[in-house]
Amino acid sequence: MSFTSLQSVGNIGGAQGTLLPRSFSRALPSPRRTSRVEAASASQASTDEAMGFRYDASMQRWVKDARYTGAKYNTLITPKSGTPYTIWPVMHTELVRRKVRCVEPEEAHNAVSSGKAVLLDVRLPKQFEKGHADGAVNIPLYRITAGNKLWDKIKRIVMGGMVMDATERDPDFSDKVVAALGRNAHRTRVIVVCGVGGTLETAVTVASTGKVAHNDPDRAFGRESRALKACYELLKAKFSKVEFLKGGHGSWRHGGFPMDYGHADEE
Repeated sequence: MSFTSLQSVGNIGGAQGTLLPRSFSRALPSPRRTSRVEAASASQASTDEAMGFRYDASMQRWVKDARYTGAKYNTLITPKSGTPYTIWPVMHTELVRRKVRCVEPEEAHNAVSSGKAVLLDVRLPKQFEKGHADGAVNIPLYRITAGNKLWDKIKRIVMGGMVMDATERDPDFSDKVVAALGRNAHRTRVIVVCGVGGTLETAVTVASTGKVAHNDPDRAFGRESRALKACYELLKAKFSKVEFLKGGHGSWRHGGFPMDYGHADEE
């Protein structure tokens, strides 16, 4: 199934439908009633089986919900300010289906040093210039809000009040990556870096044994990050070798791997 049909139908890898945040949703159908037994059974289904999901506004997270299994909602959000984007549960399910790898900093360093991979830093230029992995290429997934409509202005005012930049998805992100990496871009091994890394894992494991300790309700769809969202966009653009750096930029820096601080020391 193509990415286009997935976004329009809302059915990807078994995860079907969503209840969007109130600010994004319009006249969504009510979920069917579900018995406790049915809900418990569905909640134990593996990620490759059909499972509904919804947005829990009180906890600010996406959760699996058997009551929405089989529902078909719009999975593409069009915000009042910025460009449309796919909801996170759809991205997560596709990334898991495509078996996108989480790469340790040491492996990433060895691959980049030997010319077998490219580190793609998707943070904003201002963050990148303060310090980044040596040799990394900076193509931000987000850009400074470019529009001049009412909601664009409101976003700039609100974010400015918090001393933060108002940003939006860059619709030309994938094209810019292709331009930066050259004609073999789609066959290049790309390791994506952001500030935190994110995870596709939905359970907590014991580090010493690797065994699953328990399923984490906060990780029903892993933990989203800009790196993972960038991986999704690159896969959609037909890149074939996409991975993400475990722990993001922080793990690279704290691991003692080569850094480039640009002109930060001169400020």
